[in-house]
Amino acid sequence: MRSDQNKNVKVISRMTFSGCRNLQTVIFNDNIEEIGYEAFYNCVSLTEIALPSSIKILGEGAFMDCSALKKVILPPLKVLPKNLFKGCFSLEEVIIPDSVEIIEESCFHSCVNLTKITFSKNLKQIKDKWIKEIDDKLGQ
Repeated sequence: MRSDQNKNVKVISRMTFSGCRNLQTVIFNDNIEEIGYEAFYNCVSLTEIALPSSIKILGEGAFMDCSALKKVILPPLKVLPKNLFKGCFSLEEVIIPDSVEIIEESCFHSCVNLTKITFSKNLKQIKDKWIKEIDDKLGQ
């Protein structure tokens, strides 16, 4: 796809890149508004994601089982959906923007190498038991 065509893409539909095992890098345009359900599920070679501030919706499990994913830059959302990074074993650091008010169930489940979490100042509810356990261990 030509770069001028990429500017018109606003939605990455459900399961679009699911199982693309050799996908290592994704560069999003500044017009992307939605990443659908499990859009990048099981992209095991993906190592880093920088989501632009234009994103308004992240679908459940959008990056689930991206086992090589180490770093994520999140957009200013109110809710981090269920299973968003579940099974991202290599994820080490997450900065949760101040816009985030709710972290849904299993959002960070099995992120066993997550050692640094910067929480939103406006966080009202954490439904993810896994991240609560990590937070207790880190003493944050």
